Amino acid sequence: MLSSTILLKFMSLRSTLLKFRPLKSKLLKSKLLRHLLAILCLVSLLTSWSFTNIAIAEQEQIPEQGQVQSKTAKNMKELLQIIRGEQRKEQDQQLHREKQFLKLKNEQKKILRTTERKRTELKKKSAELERIFKRNQAAKKQLEKDLKDRLGPLHGVFSHLQDVAIKTRLTLDQSIVSAQYRDRTNGLDGLISTLDNTAKLPKIADIASLWFLMQQEMIESGKTRQFIADVVNPDGRRESQNVTRIGTFNLIANGQYLKYQGADTDLVRLNRQPEKKYLKAANSLTTSSNKEFAFGIDPTGPRGGEFLAALISTPSLSERIEQGGTIGFFIIALGAFALGIALERFVVLQLIRQKVNIQIRCATVFKNNPLGRVLSIYEDNKSLNKSDLELKLSEAILKELPQIERSINFLKIIAMIAPLLGLLGTVTGMIITFQAITLYGGNDPKTMAGGISAALVTTVLGLCVAIPAVFLHAIISDKSKGIIHVLEEQSAGIIAEHSETLDPDNLDPDNLNTDKPGTQHVG
Repeated sequence: MLSSTILLKFMSLRSTLLKFRPLKSKLLKSKLLRHLLAILCLVSLLTSWSFTNIAIAEQEQIPEQGQVQSKTAKNMKELLQIIRGEQRKEQDQQLHREKQFLKLKNEQKKILRTTERKRTELKKKSAELERIFKRNQAAKKQLEKDLKDRLGPLHGVFSHLQDVAIKTRLTLDQSIVSAQYRDRTNGLDGLISTLDNTAKLPKIADIASLWFLMQQEMIESGKTRQFIADVVNPDGRRESQNVTRIGTFNLIANGQYLKYQGADTDLVRLNRQPEKKYLKAANSLTTSSNKEFAFGIDPTGPRGGEFLAALISTPSLSERIEQGGTIGFFIIALGAFALGIALERFVVLQLIRQKVNIQIRCATVFKNNPLGRVLSIYEDNKSLNKSDLELKLSEAILKELPQIERSINFLKIIAMIAPLLGLLGTVTGMIITFQAITLYGGNDPKTMAGGISAALVTTVLGLCVAIPAVFLHAIISDKSKGIIHVLEEQSAGIIAEHSETLDPDNLDPDNLNTDKPGTQHVG
């Protein structure tokens, strides 16, 4: 394309020069001008020849697809013919493009006119439909008014009948009688829809079916029936079992209570059953042939058994202990440790007291008890004076105290720290509960109450350990103090007798005791 443009410019220049050839001007006759024109023509000829070769090379290197490569021009005439041919092709292509453009433009105008015409028709149709709708709406209101005037007092009756039908439907869906009579409320749907439509009147048969269902519910609430139904066990297995229905209160299968969760649901066996005496009565109901026998029913709730379900869902003792968590188990371990200490101390102190009582009644000194060991110190040191003997006996008593009072202080410590641990567990549980409420919300009061109840378990455990620990500490401490009191009393008697022996002038013949030390009786 570049070479063609240059050649066109050269041809225009050449034609311009040829126009000046006929002129007979003096300037043209000058030799200098003729030389310049000759040089200019030569340069133009060389330039055209160069650009012609370049154009031919370009056409050879990049030939258009589907077109034959242009022939090489041998002279200026052929070059001119080639250029004119290319111009004609370009003009033909341009004319073709213009025709296509005009054709597409005309088609778009045609489509636009068609669309505008359809839009106008649709607007007219929409306006006509809107007028018809308003006219029909006004006619409907007038017809409804006429129907209401014709119904008169029946309109209030049908409204009341609709309310009764809706309430009856809800009651029957929740009643355990529906577990036996499935799909009995399907007829009420048609009655409710008919009463909701003011353009229709209910049929007598539909109203009679409502009356029949209400009578059926009242009659079945006072009867015990047996029927076959699918029961879902706690492990997920579904079994067809013989179910016994006691009025509208409870459902029983194989001596165990069932739960009815509403219409279109299966009967579910309770995960936890009530006490054995109630299960025994339930088993008797399904197997006994007697007409009268004791049986426990739960009439609470719309479907019966609400209190029973809440009762059996109450955590057991083991579950309550598990709610206490790590702190709860630690408190229980402390309680068991305190109980073990108390039992060990009680048995040991009781044996020591028995041996001490035997030593008091016997003149022979036995070293298997604290009093005997104290008396043996006296027997070994009779020659000492009063003060030295008193020190020896006091030392012997002090040696016996650790064995008598061993581990008693642990009971006091456990009684003090158990409530504190319980308080710690409660505070921790409350923090966890309020964090859960912050994350998941507190819309369910049962969840919040359950969390607080679980948090208070540790306080209960702490008090249950502390209160017995206080009583046990008092009992064990009293026993140990009784033994220590006997040792001190006997030691004081020995010192007094020893003093009288060393000072015969102070002896009282009336109080003289001829027995050996350790033979006086202590209650």
